[in-house]
This record gives sequence, C-alpha cells and structure tokens, in this order.
Amino acid sequence: MASFHDIYQRYANYLHRFGLALSDNRAIAEDLVSETFVPAMSSANATQLETVGAYLFTILRHVFLEHRKKILTFYSLFRIGT
Repeated sequence: MASFHDIYQRYANYLHRFGLALSDNRAIAEDLVSETFVPAMSSANATQLETVGAYLFTILRHVFLEHRKKILTFYSLFRIGT
C-alpha cells in the first residue's frame, strides 16, 4: 500500500474541492479534509489502493453531514421568536 504522504498528495486537492462544493466555505473545506484523513489513516482495515479514493470521499461526505447536523442543531436551539 502507498504511504500516507503519497495518498495525501494524490487526493488532498480533490477532497478540498469536494469539501468546498459541499460547504461553500474554504475554512470548513480545509477542516473537512483534515478530519477525513484521521479515520482513514487510523483504520484497521487496509483499503486497497484502487478504492482508497472512493473511501476518502465517502468519509468526507459523512464528516460534512455530521458537521451540518451539529450546525443545524445549534441554530435550532437558539432560534429567536419561534
């Protein structure tokens, strides 16, 4: 399997663009990318190189959905006048 550095170099820009498309915010996209690589690289399952890209994009999408859920919950708790 390729090293962490090789995988990061290959996919970080693609993941950043995907995170930017989802969030429409550069800082959030950067956070999504960094939060994507933590579970991917600490996973006990060795992902095959052919599927590592799909694996990373799936993780990023789930990280984004969790982030969005937290934001929506926060705003729903502090709605004024409803």
